[in-house]
Amino acid sequence: MQKRILAFALLAVLFLTGCAYNPEVSTINIGKNGEVESYIVEDFAAAYYDAEELQSSVLADIQKANETYEQPAIELTAYEMTEGGILKASIEYQNAKAYEEFNEETLYVGLWKDALSEGYAENAGIEDEGYHIVVFSEPVNVRVPKNIVYVSEGLQLSDR
Repeated sequence: MQKRILAFALLAVLFLTGCAYNPEVSTINIGKNGEVESYIVEDFAAAYYDAEELQSSVLADIQKANETYEQPAIELTAYEMTEGGILKASIEYQNAKAYEEFNEETLYVGLWKDALSEGYAENAGIEDEGYHIVVFSEPVNVRVPKNIVYVSEGLQLSDR
């Protein structure tokens, strides 16, 4: 499984806080305290999809997952099926570990030195081990609260 890496410095905020964010494609937003918000934008226009049934299924999965935590760590915060059959949903996760366990995808958010010691990253010649890092395995947009100073091969920086 290919892992993608973003390392970011502690210099300036990449996006404005307090602004509503409404992505046109699925996006993972990493908060400044390590919380994760997943924006899902998917085409469910096929006739065999039922919006209410899909929402009930998602809520049931979240409830089941939350039973494994002392306090709920996952919450469906928005859910809309457009007339064109596009699902727009938002799920908040207490941290990357909750995201990783719920979605069965790699998502690591932490310090570079910790990612190296925990096996999430390999040495890429980055000398400052105090950089924050995001490691993920999904083909998805990722927003971070700091400036990005390094991306692994195959990734593109975007202003979205």
